[in-house]
Amino acid sequence: MEDAEIKATVIDLVTELTKQGTSFFEKSIERAGLNLTGELRNSVDFVIHEEIGSLSLTAEIFFKEYGRFKDMKTLRYSWLPNIDAIEAFIEKVGIEKFAWVNGYEGKQIPTVKNAKNRLAWSYLMYRKKVPVVVQNSKQQWYNKVKMAYINVMSRRLSLRLAEILPQYLKKGIEN
Repeated sequence: MEDAEIKATVIDLVTELTKQGTSFFEKSIERAGLNLTGELRNSVDFVIHEEIGSLSLTAEIFFKEYGRFKDMKTLRYSWLPNIDAIEAFIEKVGIEKFAWVNGYEGKQIPTVKNAKNRLAWSYLMYRKKVPVVVQNSKQQWYNKVKMAYINVMSRRLSLRLAEILPQYLKKGIEN
């Protein structure tokens, strides 16, 4: 087995394991109920870095940082969010998901733009009245999923490399 062939095999193996890792994270995001807008789930991606002239590879799986906020034991914030960001969130989720709009009777919504703006401002005014929120997270998501995948991936990588490396060592000894 040539060096280039072994390197290609290892790159294929690491790519396969990393793709499985991204789907592992995406499924765990859905199971944890963190898929309200789909933005976090869709942001999961990976990149593989290879070192030229050696068999060294680095695989990175990444996603938007707010996925880690679920893991913080206590999250405190006292500033008001941007009104445009709240309106964009309401638009993405859909106004029909909100049971009540401030200023309208029942579920009556005269204009979408007006309703979106009223929902955003009612949220901001509520946040102004209650400025500090302490959120205790009982359900950890990121660390548990990350460690579970690292354990699974290391076992798979060990087993697959145990099949490939003896051939590489045999070739090195024969030469």
